[in-house]
Amino acid sequence: MKIDMKVRQMKTGETLVATLDSFEDAVTWLGQRPDFTEVLGLLSEDLSPRQREAMRDAMRPYTAEEQAFQAELRAEDDRRMAERMQQEQAEWERRSREEMERQLQADPNRVKAIRWHRDEGYSSGDANDPREITEAAKQAVAAWVAERNSWVEDRGQEVIEAHVEVYLGETPSGSEDERVVGGQFFPVSKAKPTAKA
Repeated sequence: MKIDMKVRQMKTGETLVATLDSFEDAVTWLGQRPDFTEVLGLLSEDLSPRQREAMRDAMRPYTAEEQAFQAELRAEDDRRMAERMQQEQAEWERRSREEMERQLQADPNRVKAIRWHRDEGYSSGDANDPREITEAAKQAVAAWVAERNSWVEDRGQEVIEAHVEVYLGETPSGSEDERVVGGQFFPVSKAKPTAKA
């Protein structure tokens, strides 16, 4: 059974795969680990916990000079990771700004995503849509939720949360029946009343 290990040359930072022909060869290689070669991990998965422990115990300890190289490499890894995270954050912020600008320039009477929660009330279902929820929209959502409650009350449930698409102002036909475009709701079991002593 061949054993594959991920290793890194400390002086160059190059990452390689070391392949040994057997478990015994791998244990011997680890005991004689070449200078400035860092073992990053095992790639072979078909090893028992006892074999893995034996390989860890067999590895020649890193010298003080090797540990200094390891610290430099890890600091460089951390720096690159921080750069990637900053780039991703900057890209996310750029897309958020673009989406916010698009929302501000869009039809002010377009459908809005509204989140309703039994305990928290109404909130925007889209973080990039700053439009205020109108009273007409709230009333329509309340009626929509009440209807869904009537569907589930026989099962001892009630709606705790709903995500609804709603027109804030005029509906396309002017009818209130078209204010709610659609949505989904999340029922839970009603809390049983506590018995009085």
